[in-house]
Amino acid sequence: MDELGLEIAASQSVAEVMIKRPKTLAAGATVSDARRVFENPRVQVCPLVEDDGRLVGELTRDLIPEAADDAAPARGYAGDRPPTISPHASMGQAMERLEQLGSERLAVIDDDGRLTGLLCLNRRHGRFCVDPR
Repeated sequence: MDELGLEIAASQSVAEVMIKRPKTLAAGATVSDARRVFENPRVQVCPLVEDDGRLVGELTRDLIPEAADDAAPARGYAGDRPPTISPHASMGQAMERLEQLGSERLAVIDDDGRLTGLLCLNRRHGRFCVDPR
């Protein structure tokens, strides 16, 4: 994963900066499926999507209790209203939304609620994670 500085990102749209193919899980995934995704320490969030691509939830590793049954539906531990933004929004709007939410990530969805990407800010380094360029 590459990173893009805030000053460069500021002049772009969300669609230009977002990760275009984030790790996702099917809406019917199990806790075991989610644990496998989170074995990669770089994966901090995993959107849950229906077969048609609609975003239905968002998992983070800390939402899944250690005692959770591997066969249980992961969706039961997911936030069902993840913060979102349009791919057409400016990065200025995205930064404002991230600041308001005190968040580092926004799911990027189209007008039909389909996941088109993920916007991830590395606050420590002041950069956005982007697809390799």
